[in-house]
Amino acid sequence: MRVSNRLLALSVVSLVACAANGNKEPAAPSPVKTTAAAPVTPASPGAPATAAAGPTSAPATEATPSTALDGTPQPPEAGKGTKEAFDGPGGVPSIPGIPTSIPGLPSIPGAPTGVPTTPGGATVPGGGMAEGLNFKLPPCPPMYSGLTFGAGVTGTVLMPKGDMALGAAKVTLVNSLGAEQATTITDGCGRFRFDAILPGVYKVRFAVRTFKGESSVNVPAGGTHVDVRVDVKFLQVGVFQGSWDKVEKILDKVGVPYQLFPNNKLESTDLSKFNIVFINCNETSESTVPAKVKEKLKAFVNGGGALYVSDRALPYVTATWPGQVNGGTNSGNTGTHKHTVFDFQLGSYLRGALTVPIIYDLGGWRRLSKDQPGTTLALLRDEKTQEPAIVTFASGGGFVGYTTYHQGAQMNDAMTFSLVFFITRL
Repeated sequence: MRVSNRLLALSVVSLVACAANGNKEPAAPSPVKTTAAAPVTPASPGAPATAAAGPTSAPATEATPSTALDGTPQPPEAGKGTKEAFDGPGGVPSIPGIPTSIPGLPSIPGAPTGVPTTPGGATVPGGGMAEGLNFKLPPCPPMYSGLTFGAGVTGTVLMPKGDMALGAAKVTLVNSLGAEQATTITDGCGRFRFDAILPGVYKVRFAVRTFKGESSVNVPAGGTHVDVRVDVKFLQVGVFQGSWDKVEKILDKVGVPYQLFPNNKLESTDLSKFNIVFINCNETSESTVPAKVKEKLKAFVNGGGALYVSDRALPYVTATWPGQVNGGTNSGNTGTHKHTVFDFQLGSYLRGALTVPIIYDLGGWRRLSKDQPGTTLALLRDEKTQEPAIVTFASGGGFVGYTTYHQGAQMNDAMTFSLVFFITRL
């Protein structure tokens, strides 16, 4: 396990149900009610997200090239290194919000104080029920509103559909001459703030790897607020279908477009047109991963792409990057497993929760060894076994991410939010 020495706060994350057992049927779907990181408005901080139907996935045809902010066509753009993607540029930045204390731990920006109690259930710092679907994230805490000089700009960066935030995004304020005036990082609720700004016309630019965009804003003497959304034209996403997993449900929820392919088309599909490639959980082994597929995956990631693999599709990772992830057996048990988060920004996105429940609705999911190479970052670990549930590593100019869980029949707030956070880091 490698944990950045700047990630002093243990924040907890919940993970998604994943399982792959061909002899078992998934549990019947349960109603899902998620809490979104809402825009900063008095009326709806932390308001529940509506489960609106997502967009229909695009047919498997040539993707439209990525486009620069000025409209110039560009190849898919990769992000920066693992340390910067997860810890922020130059270490943990000053995150807007009230830095509050959780007993026994360093201050976590944006984290609520106290330990709320859910009637009839256990308590979780910063959350609700310790088990199951009833786990709810707390509402977003208020942002700091002290004395300022000059005008101010506050805002929220949202995912394309607008009902979930983009946390830990770099936000830059650019004046009418194109000069950068100020830079900050969004908090776990996607909020940012600039103070001491001269009135005038500006552009707000933001980015976390390929999740980015910009918006013009006219700042009057009294300041203003602006909500901005991720621009989907930068997102070139390919999804390869699985036997049990459907990460496309998460993409639909937040409004990320994608192209859907049968799993057997991985060898014949041109991956270079994508920013991110998802391989859903399916039954495979290292010996069945073709040499051509391994070559394509390595070239895609080394060239700046991001690869996400879930559960029993792990052999695509272990066969392509031997020794980079220490896998286990397909022996994970069904039920709710408590996990602890070891990533500062993920903890902020989960609003200070320290331990969260992950529901595995199918048995036989792929476990990982608790001991991982030093170059592999574990974001979330099982509270009892210390086995990671989310790992990532850098290869060339890109990333590889893996989860033991995925979009399943049963989801709670922590599972939904942790998956959205992880996907936007890729």
